[in-house]
Amino acid sequence: MNAEACRQLHSEIRALTAAVRHLAAKVRSYCRTESSLGLDDKLQRIEAIVCEEYGVSPSALRWHCREDHLVEPRHVAFHLARELLHLSTPILGRWLKRDHGTVQYAIIQVHNRREVDGRFSSRLARLTTITRLALQEPDTASSL
Repeated sequence: MNAEACRQLHSEIRALTAAVRHLAAKVRSYCRTESSLGLDDKLQRIEAIVCEEYGVSPSALRWHCREDHLVEPRHVAFHLARELLHLSTPILGRWLKRDHGTVQYAIIQVHNRREVDGRFSSRLARLTTITRLALQEPDTASSL
């Protein structure tokens, strides 16, 4: 095979790889949309679990308030939804009426705090386990 044919082959492989990546992204997007039929229920379960744990109301998570007693549960709710449902930050932002940058910041804050605060890390691990179970069972969230 000469050099020109080799370059042509590499070029076609790059184009094919790009096309496959594009198609895979479309499939992921479609699957995420199709599986979102129960998405509201799943987000409500996460919201209920976090609100019960922190003693706040679901509507309080949506308030445009930066008080500490609301910020932590909101951050944890974003973290749980991102980790367990694999949703994009814009979708999570719409859920609790926040910008996607705010969601990214919240997720980073939870990750950083988990690394240095043992009590928070334990609480988060427990909430993750509870939430994972609640998302698997049809009526688990109401019994928690």
